[in-house]
Amino acid sequence: MKKKIIGIFVCMLMILTAVLPVTGTLNQNIIIDKQFENKEILNQAESEEDWWTMFRHDPGNTGCSSSEAPGTNELCWQQTTFDSFGVTAPLVVKDKLYISTGAYYKTEPLESFGLQLPSNHEKQFTLFDIIKARGAVPNKQYYGALYCLDAINGTILWDFYIGLSSDPAVVDDKVYITQMDYYYSYNSKVYCLNANTGGIIWQRTIGEWLISSSVIVADDKLYVGSFDFYSYSGKLYCLNAQNGNTVWTYNMPPNELMYFSSAAVADQMVYFISLDLYSYDYGTLFCLNAGTGQFKWSQPIGYSELCSPVVSDGKVYAVSFDPYSYYGRINCFNAVTGSPVWTFNLGFYQFTFSNPAVYNNRVFFPVLDYSIYNGRVYCIDADSGGVIWSVQTPEVPFYSSPAVADGKVYVPLIDFYGETGKLYCLDASDGDQIWSYSLDFLTISSPAIASGCVFLPDYYGNIYAIGYPNDPPTPPSIDGQTNGKPGKSYDYTFVSTDPEAEDIYYAIYWGDGVYSGWLGPYASGVVLTQSHTWDESGTYNISAMAKDIHGFKSNWSSLEVTMPRDKALFSPMSLEFLKKLLERFPLLKEILNL
Repeated sequence: MKKKIIGIFVCMLMILTAVLPVTGTLNQNIIIDKQFENKEILNQAESEEDWWTMFRHDPGNTGCSSSEAPGTNELCWQQTTFDSFGVTAPLVVKDKLYISTGAYYKTEPLESFGLQLPSNHEKQFTLFDIIKARGAVPNKQYYGALYCLDAINGTILWDFYIGLSSDPAVVDDKVYITQMDYYYSYNSKVYCLNANTGGIIWQRTIGEWLISSSVIVADDKLYVGSFDFYSYSGKLYCLNAQNGNTVWTYNMPPNELMYFSSAAVADQMVYFISLDLYSYDYGTLFCLNAGTGQFKWSQPIGYSELCSPVVSDGKVYAVSFDPYSYYGRINCFNAVTGSPVWTFNLGFYQFTFSNPAVYNNRVFFPVLDYSIYNGRVYCIDADSGGVIWSVQTPEVPFYSSPAVADGKVYVPLIDFYGETGKLYCLDASDGDQIWSYSLDFLTISSPAIASGCVFLPDYYGNIYAIGYPNDPPTPPSIDGQTNGKPGKSYDYTFVSTDPEAEDIYYAIYWGDGVYSGWLGPYASGVVLTQSHTWDESGTYNISAMAKDIHGFKSNWSSLEVTMPRDKALFSPMSLEFLKKLLERFPLLKEILNL
């Protein structure tokens, strides 16, 4: 009896020796698999959209996107903030819209002041209507704010009072924006905010004014221009995007500064335009090393107060105006050497304060013809500066810049007396008008394009989303075997329906680090079958998302599957141990009757 007990004990010991490594390995596989299910992979589908992340879409200020763009002027939504949108541009990143304002009023519900919200196509209230209804100046009157809206339906998600602010930039779920204290000090701040909540991640005080220079972010660095009130000279700051620390600064010549101009970054070079405060016919285009701030070259370009350089395909473009000859110009330089490539003269009393957009080796820009009070939109060849087409418009450009995507040019214009605004959509190949949309008020802002919509604010606080007024597809249903064996292929089906019965794309993440990218298009309601093999045991979450042909996306759906390890009684190591044990103790072999 005693021998049997000893034998049973030894057997149990060996069984535990065999089984425990398996159990430990299984748990480890489960933990490793859970680590794969991180936000970076699940957000990869959203990241594939060409979002409008900063002032002119990208660090080069091209004003061009690879996103789908609307061929219709249908209104998706219109939201009213009752703030003032000046020379600004909305940003659209991961289905959120970010925009800075020139005035900010934290108001109570309008109904408490006897005002009713109007419908989309009626005239909106102005700030003065609110003040009049209150009978006094608002209790909290600020001079700038940052708004975050849901880009799908226009719902305001959060707002952040920021004083006199610039156009922000949104990169890696962070919002970078500047604030200038115009009334109480001559200092400024740079903020880094959480893009989802508006919470402050870090802030940095700058000892000068940050004039309305938009934030440009490239290669984990952000670039902003400043102006020293006492020395009357400007600086270009390069800051670390992670903590706001100074990487380098570049001191501009005396009396020169970046006014409304912003930097442009491409191919490890940073470009900016300075304006001479005392000689308004003088401006300079600079090129520096983007990593070190080392001077590379400069070129005089004439008066260029409001425009920023544009860099694309080895060329840099700069707009200027000659106040003596009354001619506007588009200047093109070699981006590496600074040597002139061509100059395009607009004509007598023709000029532009808009930044050109560059698309498919063509340069697009609107022009104000002051002699006849009309506008004109040009398309010129990027290599030669020759005119490809031009179209005349009854409205004129005023600070707004065009945006280009999907073979279409979007140009905001206003009537000459500044009462109303209109957004034109032109065919980029020949300038033919595809559609136009009349805004409730004038606009001096620039559009952004993403997910099949064009977004544009007007001066009195209205934001318009124009494009495809539809709903996203339903989250895909996922069906298939939820238990299986590692190394074996299993089929799974995915199906989603689109409310407008449009074609659908699917993105699938298999839970083991494998991501499919966008598959399709497939007809709405048609079942998609995909096979997958998991190489290791563990529990995995299959995640899937659907989007329609206009880029409107569903939420993620998921299905949990388990791939258990085959449970062998003894591992090879345990069998070898048992063999040696029995050779050493023959009595044990006899007791176990082996």
